[in-house]
Amino acid sequence: MPAAVLLIAAAGMGLNFIFYSRGIVIPALWIWPLSVGFVAFVVIWAIGSMRLVRRIWWWLWGAPWDAAGWMAQRGRILDRQDEDHEPPN
Repeated sequence: MPAAVLLIAAAGMGLNFIFYSRGIVIPALWIWPLSVGFVAFVVIWAIGSMRLVRRIWWWLWGAPWDAAGWMAQRGRILDRQDEDHEPPN
């Protein structure tokens, strides 16, 4: 974590130098907290959206197949039980 803060601070100072050399003044102390916040937001958004996509994919595709497999397995078990307990002729 401290290395990431140092890298982001260095990137902020580098961006500040580039902008300052072009005549645009951006306070260096504002760049890296905004960068850290932006990176944290992007990471949280990406993780959350992937979990949401996986959950939606499961309910649209995986759950019906899982339910179908369970019902098919249950049917085989019931068929075996019926064969074991056939009434005598």
